[in-house]
Amino acid sequence: MSNVDTVIARTDWKALKEQKLQLVLAMDRTETSILCETLSPEESEQAHQELDALKGILHWIDHLQDAAELDGHPVQFTTQDEG
Repeated sequence: MSNVDTVIARTDWKALKEQKLQLVLAMDRTETSILCETLSPEESEQAHQELDALKGILHWIDHLQDAAELDGHPVQFTTQDEG
């Protein structure tokens, strides 16, 4: 078993689902701050960079979950209602 397989096998899918939900909520708060236009130009630029980084992490988690599910792991996904 490779190191990657070991990590995936040891993943707490329920915890990852909850962590992913918190990530989505943090992204929503950052996006709201940007849209409300209450940030200085520097803060807005930083918020955009943070949002892009969080989106990248979220996409990586999505791909990880998809691959793990295909391999038969008990993945739990965040539903549209949750995030």
